[in-house]
Amino acid sequence: MNQHAGNLLFVAEDISPVITQALNRSGISSQIAANEQQILRQLRLKSPDIIIFSTDSSTIDTAVFAELASSLSPDSILLCCTKQGSALESVNTHLASQLPLVSIAFPENFIALISTFLSQAEKTVKVSVESHRQDYADLKQDQLAGFAVQQRLLPVAGQCLAGIEIDYKLMPSHFVSGDTLGVEQLKDGRVLFYLADVSGHGVAGSLITVLLNTLIERDIRNRSKQDIGDTGDIIERLNMQLLTHNIEQHLTILLGIYDESAGTLQYSNAAQFPAALVKTEQGVSSLNIGGLPLGVSETHYESFEVRLSGRFELVLFSDGVLEVLPEMTIKEKEEHLLSMVTDGDSRLDNLVAQLGLDDVTNVPDDIAIFTLAKTG
Repeated sequence: MNQHAGNLLFVAEDISPVITQALNRSGISSQIAANEQQILRQLRLKSPDIIIFSTDSSTIDTAVFAELASSLSPDSILLCCTKQGSALESVNTHLASQLPLVSIAFPENFIALISTFLSQAEKTVKVSVESHRQDYADLKQDQLAGFAVQQRLLPVAGQCLAGIEIDYKLMPSHFVSGDTLGVEQLKDGRVLFYLADVSGHGVAGSLITVLLNTLIERDIRNRSKQDIGDTGDIIERLNMQLLTHNIEQHLTILLGIYDESAGTLQYSNAAQFPAALVKTEQGVSSLNIGGLPLGVSETHYESFEVRLSGRFELVLFSDGVLEVLPEMTIKEKEEHLLSMVTDGDSRLDNLVAQLGLDDVTNVPDDIAIFTLAKTG
């Protein structure tokens, strides 16, 4: 077929719609001519690139063959799909001298065989598609049930805990999320919080988030302030637990403890990115990023401390938020987040709106936005 090919003419009494529909879906315009008048009409409408004779062409008038020959380009292709000797001879006599003729001795029911094959293939595809649809529906239902379990492990959004207003938005890229977060008031009145991001997506990541939530709760449940240690100690214990479980995936986490009586925020970061942002009356600053992800190897995690006396707003993002920002470089995306918190209202609803996520249902990566604020 030449570079402009795409028009096919069947000289046949009947062609199954299955064939013409399949050709049309492939970008090939197909027409049917069952008699001489129809052949002439089709020739005058559009010059075919391929002509397939699947009927007795010996009955076609010489004048029609002459118009056929004059209307076709040198690149046109002829196929004769019949064993009838007179038909093949007629095509050879009138056209083969001017055009290449593929005079393959197809069986007389060639077109019917192709039609049957395509019909069966179409039915098979429909059955396969329907089966996959059902499998997908079952998988979706299972994963939605899994996400419901995840949701029950999350803190109550919009609550106030020890004078800290807590809010968050969790958006899975699939039906379950590899991002998780939590907040807990310790026995001594301090508030522990964390945001974590498991590598990968889907069910495996979501199961690890459930494991992580459970490990953190179990670690702090019955410990005194001295037993808990600093945030670096907590993360090191979590890391050892995950290595023991041999999860074969890593996760990043920022874990902090706010002490209202001391006016301090202590935190440790195991490669959680982008940096959390703290907004006070003095301005906006970034918390340190550092340390290896959990589940990689035994390592030491450093603990940092910042003064937070008075009002503050703390905003944590998972790295999925970077995927929805318009800037090209990571540095530009970080600057975008910084300006959002610096120049605007850093309450959750406003951040979600600025990121264009308020009416979005599909995101390229799991997204978590976690805000903690002391406004009184």
